[in-house]
Amino acid sequence: MPSHGSNDDGDISRRPLLKGLGAAGLIGLAGCISEEGDVEADNAAEELIAEGFEEEGVEPPFETTVYANSDSSDRIAYGELIQNELNETGFFDVSFEDMEWGSYLDFMNSVAEEEENALLCSGHAADWDPHVFMNNPYHSSAHSPSGINTNHFEDEEYDDLVDEGVEESDQEARQDIYADAQERLVELSPVALIQFGEQVTAWNDDEVSGFKTHPMAGREFTAVYAPHEGVYTEVDNDDDELRVDLGSDVPDFDPISQEDTVSLMATTLVYESLIAVDFAGNPQPGLATDWEQEDDTTWRFYLREGVEFHNGDEFTAHDVQTSYERYEGEFRESDVYDWYEGSEIVNDHEIVIEHHRDYSGPFEATGAGDVPIVPEGAEDGDVDLSDGPVGTGPYQFDEHQEDDRFVIERYDDHWYSGDEYDNDVPETPPVETVVMEVIPEGSSRHQALEVGDIDLSQGLPAESVAEFEDDDDFDIDGALGLTNEYLTFPLWQEPFNNPKVRRGISGLIPRETIMDNVFHDVGELAYTPISPILEDFTGTDYQDDLAEEYLEVQ
Repeated sequence: MPSHGSNDDGDISRRPLLKGLGAAGLIGLAGCISEEGDVEADNAAEELIAEGFEEEGVEPPFETTVYANSDSSDRIAYGELIQNELNETGFFDVSFEDMEWGSYLDFMNSVAEEEENALLCSGHAADWDPHVFMNNPYHSSAHSPSGINTNHFEDEEYDDLVDEGVEESDQEARQDIYADAQERLVELSPVALIQFGEQVTAWNDDEVSGFKTHPMAGREFTAVYAPHEGVYTEVDNDDDELRVDLGSDVPDFDPISQEDTVSLMATTLVYESLIAVDFAGNPQPGLATDWEQEDDTTWRFYLREGVEFHNGDEFTAHDVQTSYERYEGEFRESDVYDWYEGSEIVNDHEIVIEHHRDYSGPFEATGAGDVPIVPEGAEDGDVDLSDGPVGTGPYQFDEHQEDDRFVIERYDDHWYSGDEYDNDVPETPPVETVVMEVIPEGSSRHQALEVGDIDLSQGLPAESVAEFEDDDDFDIDGALGLTNEYLTFPLWQEPFNNPKVRRGISGLIPRETIMDNVFHDVGELAYTPISPILEDFTGTDYQDDLAEEYLEVQ
């Protein structure tokens, strides 16, 4: 379930992508101001900006503001670096502001409608298919507030490529389509990609064993108990309790309205989907034991029998139908109605799902693998998900203390019997209770883990990772993730309506400095939107070539 990332930050190969005119070469190359007061470009990126200014009739310096959310020290830090870099050119007079996350989310969702003169430090938590990377932040059908295309970027050629890619099931053909789409996106640069995130988890080695970091933002606690992956976590304490951290309070329990990664994290072990996607993006049986594609737009699912929701309701095909159709008209409508036409209930444990278009490429990972199933009563009010999440997962909701903690406990009637998958995951989760402590500040998270107030942290600041790596009392596990960070341009505002200006700014962004000083080499540099974790759809040489061709990075 893709969303705006509120920005959380393990050990992978680092591949510097910036050539020649890298961060070290950019810093300090301020645009020269002539005796007549004109700003002169000092490098290829600034020449692009100068051309764009001239074409739009804009005189430098142009005043604008970079915004970030105050609970993300990383975004504040790289936002201020970008502010300084642009001010150095002489073409811009940039100020900086930060906002509390809730206010910032509202601001992002309304910035296009209000035509704010704002550069936004933002990010995208995607999924296992390239379509999610390419569609949700950039397709014209995903405009905010019902989608996360916050600057309302529109390009018919780009939309056509993304629509073609989602209907193609042949892997090589999809690679070619998404290569063309990424090239078009870099050419137009509605955003400036900065970094691919890395999911990093640290835990007390004496207290926790068996944990594995999940690559997908919002799925950080999956490894507490993941029979489909063959992973489970054990704790060494009398209460069988695992204490972890959250970066903010949990604002929403209902899947149709969740728009933040924290809500997904808190409810990952509570909700389940038709298909369980493993840590490498491969589909596994979930609430559906089997499924088949009957034609381009028709899929048949055979549902697991003997499953109960946490409130005691029996799980049937009616719950599946309701779970999908509840999305209509809601904030996350596009997650389902991007492809959903309707469904036919064959019997309590068989359902046929019809698509209004061919969605063959991403359907298993996103359409069936990322839509949580809730009780049918959630539609008519018999089950109120605003009071707490109700699913079929291995853990059930226990309590929520606002701005303090969110607690889930083992669900003893979970359907898993130990035989469904070919692995040695025990029938019962070893961890009885998961206590999620709300700790917004990165330094406080560090201290909480260090002194034993929590057993495991998924949200440490990048600078803390090396310290825990060097401490034998702690384990660190990292995985290149399915997230990226970027700067969003106000496309309605001159001179940012000109692609040359946007490409020039993207070429000026000191990515290597940001990686070194902000992310402390956690993650990888980004020029294109698809994470390198999807190896078939991206690569170092490919990113380099596009950067050189369109951003004048040489």
